Amino acid sequence: MIPFLSLTPNLAQEILQSIAQHNNVRETHLMIMERLSWLEWKNQYHSVMEFSSLVNILKIVLNRLDREKLINFLPETIKAIVCIWPVLDKLEDKHKNIIVDSLIQFTEIIAELIEVEKKEFKLSSMPEELYNQEYYLTNYLVVTSFEKFIRSTHIPMSPTYYEMYHPKFNVPWKHKQSLDTQAIDIARLDKLIKTSIKAHISIDQLVNYINNFVKSPDSSEKGRKFPIGDFPILPNGVLVYVASIMYYQFMPQDDSSAEKSVIPLSSEYLFRNLTSIASKYLSSDVNELEMADKTLLVLLYLAERNEENTISSDNLESKLSKDGTTIVHLYQAITTFASTSPNEYLRFIAFQLLSRLITLCKDDAKIFLLKELLTSCPFETMKSAAIGIVKDNIAQGLNKAYKRKSADKSSIFASRVIVDTFLPHILRFESSSVLVNEKEFSEKHGFIMQGLNFYIFLLMRDEKNLTGVWDDKQISETNKEYIVPIKEKCDNWINECGKKIQELSKNFQDQTHVDHIPSNLPEERQTMEFDISFEEDSLNNMALTPSQELKLLQYNLFNMQLVRDAIDRVQQVLVKKNK
Repeated sequence: MIPFLSLTPNLAQEILQSIAQHNNVRETHLMIMERLSWLEWKNQYHSVMEFSSLVNILKIVLNRLDREKLINFLPETIKAIVCIWPVLDKLEDKHKNIIVDSLIQFTEIIAELIEVEKKEFKLSSMPEELYNQEYYLTNYLVVTSFEKFIRSTHIPMSPTYYEMYHPKFNVPWKHKQSLDTQAIDIARLDKLIKTSIKAHISIDQLVNYINNFVKSPDSSEKGRKFPIGDFPILPNGVLVYVASIMYYQFMPQDDSSAEKSVIPLSSEYLFRNLTSIASKYLSSDVNELEMADKTLLVLLYLAERNEENTISSDNLESKLSKDGTTIVHLYQAITTFASTSPNEYLRFIAFQLLSRLITLCKDDAKIFLLKELLTSCPFETMKSAAIGIVKDNIAQGLNKAYKRKSADKSSIFASRVIVDTFLPHILRFESSSVLVNEKEFSEKHGFIMQGLNFYIFLLMRDEKNLTGVWDDKQISETNKEYIVPIKEKCDNWINECGKKIQELSKNFQDQTHVDHIPSNLPEERQTMEFDISFEEDSLNNMALTPSQELKLLQYNLFNMQLVRDAIDRVQQVLVKKNK
């Protein structure tokens, strides 16, 4: 009868369901397990239809079992079903959808069996009571189902969260990531969430379990119906489950009761205990972006619900878990991801998370982390972005200081620590080669512009000179070591570039005013990092056409003029103050 499931599915299934309701339960279960092991998936339609029907029959079998005998059937059954998840990668979408629905249906079946139990469940690596063994297996099934489902689909959780809770970043021309989520996937996630609630799954217990997992000795396996090692509850699955629960509360639906009933009250507890797990899953690997997305959501969600100004410099190196993970480790992982991820949306979220993590720190810890970012981070883009975070903290510090009548309790960010700590790294050159090597200067262009704008901001904002930015010595040294050398170099490059453009323009009069880089340039030439050397050999080595060379020179000239204009603004502010 089973071979006819794919030919006449409705009729064959009705007959098999009738048999399952009256036949010996053990024999029927054995038959289902055999058929599941024989599925080859070469003929996708036949295998898909058979699997879907077998799950329906399995529901009848499990519900017919005596409650005390369920544990004898659960391990083999769950293992056989979970093994189907990897098959999804081989299936066409129409067949994949059927299998996903059947897999979720099976999870619902098991959850309903657990729901009727009125017990005080405890998740343990060494469960003794039969009902706690069933509970362990159910946790394994639910967590694995979440992890496999999320990996098989695309639900941009962290960007959607940020779009909804930070609307000021929503601009009309920017594509909303929330629109990329299909309604059917939301419906499936909703089913899984409600299934986990029925099964009494607890985030507290899951997080505690993975942080305190102790491998049970062989002797303790005797009273158990299955070896724990065959059903591992993995950290990445728990992380995905937690992310899904968090996402559920702001899904485009009215019902958000799951958040109230499943997420514990203490965000501090979760943040502390999930940090060590999360820091391991911020990978820039393109194949791991779905996992990175969920990791960012968990961290950002918790960071935004923890109290600001609570982490001191002493806490930065304190161990958050048994594996020795610290806030500094997390900070480094986020920084690397924000600089290297191939996904622009996730890079943005990671940077916002980094900013939020800094706000959780007290001033001494903020100073330490920001200085580390400016001096030790190997990524120029992140160093440039760090200046923006420094600027935001100084703005807050100065605002509070200027409102106070007394400066006794002013923030470090409204003190001379700023000039002593940050200006040597923002308004000085790490190496003199920056002013000699045009390519190196080009790579530093973003950092230089951010630094000059930061200097202008500080000069204009701190009229009372709380930071020491208006000290004669500071101004003199910055002019001598930074402003004047940049000005002279820019003037030389602008002059050389202008001459070269004039020469090329004689042959390309109709292209003189083009102000963008052509789309047919090699991809590496469409970035901000250009070699702006004006030596003849250097330009020839670019292998550009004369037309492309002209447009590239115009682009470089524009960048140099931006730097030159910023220097002029610095000098204008200084002159105005001295009048």
